[in-house]
Amino acid sequence: MATYHENNAIDLFAQANTASDLGHPKAAPKKYPLTRFYQEKGTEVFEIDCSGNLFEMFESMRVYVERNGRSYNYLDSVGKLNSKREELLVKEESDAKQNK
Repeated sequence: MATYHENNAIDLFAQANTASDLGHPKAAPKKYPLTRFYQEKGTEVFEIDCSGNLFEMFESMRVYVERNGRSYNYLDSVGKLNSKREELLVKEESDAKQNK
């Protein structure tokens, strides 16, 4: 993990952009984080501050993942969830009537 963090630190952008040989034809190759690869390929990169509230971080990740629509891998459809909920409400109502 230490090697990963060393090779993917965000401040690598600043180091590369403020290098003294920046723009020189014989400049040494600059080291950029992996996120630059994805940005150059037009892929959205999700960045989040991990020092915040866990619930807010989870919600931010959920919103990002579902930004193009909710994924339904292994999940019941909304219609199925609604019908289950309706069955439960009907049962609760009939139980309440019987208890009176």
